[in-house]
Parts: sequence; C-alpha cells; structure tokens
Amino acid sequence: MVVMEAYLLPGDMLLCRVLSLGDSRRYYLSTTKQALGVIHAVSATSGKPMVPNSWKEMECPETGVKELRKCARPRALSSSANVENETASLQ
Repeated sequence: MVVMEAYLLPGDMLLCRVLSLGDSRRYYLSTTKQALGVIHAVSATSGKPMVPNSWKEMECPETGVKELRKCARPRALSSSANVENETASLQ
C-alpha cells in the first residue's frame, strides 16, 4: 500500500490529473501514471529546490539530503507539440 502523505508534501508543485472537482473545499487528483507526480519541491533542511534522483526520491544539491517524493517523469519542454502530445496521452 502506498501512503501518499509520504510522497507528496504541502508546497510541492504537482503535475496531476483532476478526477473530480469534489465539493467547494476539495479536489480529487491522481498521480498514478508515470508521467505524473512532483515536478518541483523544496528541501525541508535547506529551503533550496531539489532535483529528482529516481521516480520516488529527490535530493538537495546543496546538502545531499534525500527525501521521498513521487516524481513525475521528466518532460521535454522544448516545443509545444511535445507538451500537447504528452497531454493527449494522459487522458
């Protein structure tokens, strides 16, 4: 069983799929596909942006501290055509 609280923290920037708008206070999101997950996170120890090491771990380049995250697969942002193709494949 995966405990999402261990892999996603407040302040993380996510690439995710909206499952439902829920009610006025909640959104239901999914990061189950490999392309979805954390795209930006800040280290709890140094406050610096971290870089992904694997699909489930990010590392602070300054301190070397590793933290668990469900990382999104890196995306090519060089052209809008690539982004449109990846977006279509997520649906």
